[in-house]
Amino acid sequence: MQTIRPIPIVESSEALSAVEGEQQEHVESEEWILHKEVDLKKMQKENNADIYAWITIPDTKIDYPVLQHATDNSYYLNYNLDGSKGYPGCIYSENYNAKDFSDPVTILYGHNMKDGTMFAGLHQYENADFFENHPYIYVYVSEGILVYDIFAAYEYKDCHILLNHDFEDKSVYQKYLEEIYSMEGNFNAEIEVNEYCNILTLSTCVAEEADKRYLVQGVLSRTIAF
Repeated sequence: MQTIRPIPIVESSEALSAVEGEQQEHVESEEWILHKEVDLKKMQKENNADIYAWITIPDTKIDYPVLQHATDNSYYLNYNLDGSKGYPGCIYSENYNAKDFSDPVTILYGHNMKDGTMFAGLHQYENADFFENHPYIYVYVSEGILVYDIFAAYEYKDCHILLNHDFEDKSVYQKYLEEIYSMEGNFNAEIEVNEYCNILTLSTCVAEEADKRYLVQGVLSRTIAF
């Protein structure tokens, strides 16, 4: 059975007091996160039954539903929320990942659109100041808000991370983490990340470099319960 580190669960009313110092300043400036209305059941009924979460990163255009097709892992690369074919597609995961974000590594994909939409905003993390001042990824699920502390942003080879790594094998997971920290990019060395953590990886293309992907990664630090 997989063992993961315990994740604090706080009520939304306690979310601001659950963190301290510099971290609290970030959360207080983003208090709107706690009051953002995300009705997943309504969206599933009225928009698309494949919606299962919502992702938001402050000061980017990343504020979208997250989808997963039951059988076709590339479907939302080519199809939009309303079922029409073409760009921009959707933010999506593949069915190698559980939809409750319980896997050791969950990967979300999105196009690097020229107009700055979808996951183009991930490239803002190439800037060291932006990386430092925008430390969180927020994922809304039916039970609450998953808060991920961003610890890495870098260019990576175009390979299928989930199919090339058995993250249930802790030695494989540890070697993968070592590989991450060997890359060139922006990193927060103060955030503890080990083979018992849950990592969220956001992946998008690199302009004019088809053999590369730009990744932003966060570690699950807490859940804010509704």
